[in-house]
Amino acid sequence: MFTFPVTAASDFVRNNLEVQFSLANKMIGSMMDTSMQLGRLNIQASRKLMEESATATEKAIGLRSFADTQAFLLEQSQLAFQRFSGYSQNAQKIATGSIGNLNTAVAVTNSQQETAAVEAPVQEKHGASHGQQHEVDPQPSALVEKLISNVAGDTGNLH
Repeated sequence: MFTFPVTAASDFVRNNLEVQFSLANKMIGSMMDTSMQLGRLNIQASRKLMEESATATEKAIGLRSFADTQAFLLEQSQLAFQRFSGYSQNAQKIATGSIGNLNTAVAVTNSQQETAAVEAPVQEKHGASHGQQHEVDPQPSALVEKLISNVAGDTGNLH
């Protein structure tokens, strides 16, 4: 009987959902990019560690004295610290870039939501009174016609 067209409130809800969907897509994309970068970093670190371990093993086999062993262990501990430090710095750069991308996405989303919130009341003012826009059926229903005919036919009940 009645059709309920889209109102400013439903436009606001639709815009809000679109903005949230956009943010979710950006967040998922950023997380995927970050995980792929960390995966590449881990592959590179593993490859380099295997190469250096093979070299260190060959060098350790050739050690003949206690002094050489001490120097070798000191050298390996310094190299391990440098590897760990370099890996941590690279992982931190990736994480910082990811957080920066997410902060940018959230800022863009917040501005889109604020714009949608400002536009919704403006659109509502242009609608029908009280924000309702209903299409009325010009033909009365059978019940209404029966009531009218009963009242019109019974003149004693008219006040």
